[in-house]
Amino acid sequence: MFRDFIYLDINRVQSIIAQMQQGLLNEVMEGKTEQATGRMQMAMNLLAMMLPVSASGSVERSRGSSLSESRVLHDYAFEVAQRSLEEGKLLNQDELDWDEVPEKGFVLVRGAAQILDYETLRRIAKNFDRLDDFFNSEDSKNQRQKRRRENKEFRESEVLLETFFEDAIRVEIINTLGCGFVGPLTREHLREDVRGLIYKHGSRPRGEWTMLAEVSRIPQPEESTGNAITELLAGIQNEETGGSVTNELHKVVTVFNAFQEFLGSVSYPDIAVSPIAVYREINPDPED
Repeated sequence: MFRDFIYLDINRVQSIIAQMQQGLLNEVMEGKTEQATGRMQMAMNLLAMMLPVSASGSVERSRGSSLSESRVLHDYAFEVAQRSLEEGKLLNQDELDWDEVPEKGFVLVRGAAQILDYETLRRIAKNFDRLDDFFNSEDSKNQRQKRRRENKEFRESEVLLETFFEDAIRVEIINTLGCGFVGPLTREHLREDVRGLIYKHGSRPRGEWTMLAEVSRIPQPEESTGNAITELLAGIQNEETGGSVTNELHKVVTVFNAFQEFLGSVSYPDIAVSPIAVYREINPDPED
């Protein structure tokens, strides 16, 4: 099997290996890597790459390159991290319905994927009139002005996108049971920029995609961020005024944090996750 990664958070991968393979780390720190063979030797060599210099000085910098600088080892590091989670019984790989998702832990989910790039949407809103003129240059001036009046709200949404979303990008994978897993992606961990990904795979990539992620939050059916904001505002209004400037600013930040949650957080029935890797599996043809 070959994994075609489009996203790999190597920092999270390193953290998993460091915490789950503490025994191997001790072996590496003590300079006992030569005693291991086979797959264990490969894992220990990988861990040695993560430690440029050990406490005892027995592990040296490997060719001037650490794991974070050597993309060649990233894919194998993912293999070590996934197996570490499996061995530690922290990874749930079954098809999960909403009520089966663990409140904490890691999941390996498969299904249809979608890439949501808010930065592209913000740029479109900012340049909407110029784009409209370009694509509809043969229309009359009155026709273009009418469309601008009709699309005023979309153009003005730029300030909303810039304030609360900025350059956010998210991935959503819906498994065969209809359960959606949504999480933010960090652009630096993408294998290529979003334009390249959408050009190659489309905004809704075809086929089955896989995501390794840590469960962040499971919204409940009775939860409503809108109601939470209303209650928060009511509570603040009932508080006595005349506090310090810091306290007043604290109230403002609290309200806007709740408003940002209202706009950008995952709501029931989707599951909020922290993606570690997103990829598609390429398997050999059984007939071959």
